Amino acid sequence: MNDPKQEAIKLHEQYKKSGDNESEMRLAEFLAVYEGVDKIVHSHDLDKQIEELENEDRYMTGIEDLDTVLDGFRSNQLIVIGSAPKSGKTQFAVELANRIERNSGQKCTMFLFEETAPEVLYKYKKKGRQLPSFYTPGGMIDYNIDSVYRKMIEAWAKHDSRVFFIDHLHFLLDMKAMRLDLSIKEVMQELKRFAKLHGFTIFLITHLKMGNFKEPPGVDAIRDSSFIAQYADTVLMLWRETVAAGEGKHSNLITQTNNMLVNVALNRKINFTKDRNTGLVEMTFNTDTWEYELKKWYGLEFSENKEKVTRIVSNIKS
Repeated sequence: MNDPKQEAIKLHEQYKKSGDNESEMRLAEFLAVYEGVDKIVHSHDLDKQIEELENEDRYMTGIEDLDTVLDGFRSNQLIVIGSAPKSGKTQFAVELANRIERNSGQKCTMFLFEETAPEVLYKYKKKGRQLPSFYTPGGMIDYNIDSVYRKMIEAWAKHDSRVFFIDHLHFLLDMKAMRLDLSIKEVMQELKRFAKLHGFTIFLITHLKMGNFKEPPGVDAIRDSSFIAQYADTVLMLWRETVAAGEGKHSNLITQTNNMLVNVALNRKINFTKDRNTGLVEMTFNTDTWEYELKKWYGLEFSENKEKVTRIVSNIKS
């Protein structure tokens, strides 16, 4: 028996070509008894799918403030991580993968294109720290979305890995495409489809537009296309504290501290345990433990009478 969806498509194509009443009626008669998985149903018939959302997997990181804002990362999600170059995106992603396995028992797989996995792990070895735990291709793979998809399925089939990190988006794009934004749209759509189809959680690292980043960037700073934020379920914007390093005519020269702000800028997943689904998480990178730790150094607090009070705890002099 033919696939009912393919049969519907076939009849639709015939109607588009002829445009006559007879082909229209054949299409309508077929769809009147159509029983494919995408058939039209009433909203009250979706109880089972609603229940699945209630019970979808949640992956906690052990970073208390981040887990509180998000109520954990979920399955079926595409999560974008954006920051300026050399701001610790890869380090942060590796730590998230390690923490998700440690705190939630879910195995993660990393596709590290900018730095290879041995290069990333070498830093831990030189520091005398325990190597982080994740799966990764043992050698180079092709820079395209199909290759990544095959490796996702391999990691899932071999190791039951359902959380994936891709560093970074531009390695999956056709940079020779006439419209780079349309290439980005295609990749984002495919990653979103993978997440929904298999119950995966996919973290995608992306770059920002050029700038000195003296201020925390918003989602409008994401490079090349608004489709990146548009298709993401959650967007995390990372910002390293920057201070002036030069004097006089070199006053625009800046340097970064180990303090990092994680801005949960967009989040489609409703967190019913909180009043809001977005927020700021303040952290610092401990060069002794080689891990990020929560540290209050930036932001706003509320006084007892609920008035906003500016708080800058950082003791770095600019």
